[in-house]
Amino acid sequence: MLKALEEETPIQECEAMVRVVGLEKKPSGLYQIEKGIPLPSGCKSCLYPLKDMEVGDSFLVEGGVDKNIRGSISNWKKKRPEMKFAVRNVEGGVRVWRVA
Repeated sequence: MLKALEEETPIQECEAMVRVVGLEKKPSGLYQIEKGIPLPSGCKSCLYPLKDMEVGDSFLVEGGVDKNIRGSISNWKKKRPEMKFAVRNVEGGVRVWRVA
């Protein structure tokens, strides 16, 4: 596939190769370039009030998924290692406590 792309294969052939390989990506020539589209916040941990919490505070994520919340907290702690949190599955969802 890479060899075909290096040889400047026509876009139609590239589309056919993409379908055969089973990828959902398009060759770069098939994308429309847009200007002026604002970049959304990529901060998943901003969904949770971690920065506003004091030691002993907690919040409940109703119907939350434990591993998703733990991942967000883990990313948050990379830049703030002094902050420690505990995450537990409780009735109704997942509760997060700030413990340090």
